[in-house]
Amino acid sequence: MKPFRLLLLLLCAGCFANAQFSHSDFARLKNLTGRWEMQTAKGKLVEEWSKLNDSLFQSTSYRVQKGDTTLEEKAELRFSGGRISFVATVANQNDEQPVVFALKKIEGNQFVFENAAHDFPKKIIYHPGDRTLDVTISGQTAAGFREVPFHFQRK
Repeated sequence: MKPFRLLLLLLCAGCFANAQFSHSDFARLKNLTGRWEMQTAKGKLVEEWSKLNDSLFQSTSYRVQKGDTTLEEKAELRFSGGRISFVATVANQNDEQPVVFALKKIEGNQFVFENAAHDFPKKIIYHPGDRTLDVTISGQTAAGFREVPFHFQRK
């Protein structure tokens, strides 16, 4: 293969490495809005999502145990420049700095976000339904591959 064609092929492959999404793709996340709850051994886990505008959703996640409420995470879903990002700020982690996960693909009603440079998780999958919200976080750790599922119910 001639060097010019090889270079062109590599450049084109790079263009498709970062998926482009539309406002209509972002709008499909509307099922997230509302209050979601999940009972765990450590109390009730609550995730509340609201739509701020056509390009931004925000959430707060907290745990309720024996009458005490503890903040777990603040998150945003952002649409900008054809990219959709999940931005998480987790209490007592990453020096309270936000961590960005890029939407890599949409499969049906499942949204797959990834950040290969993050320690854990490296992948976050959101699968919102009408009455249920399934979230899975996963990635490689020092102890091996780890996957943590969350199964919320709409309240």
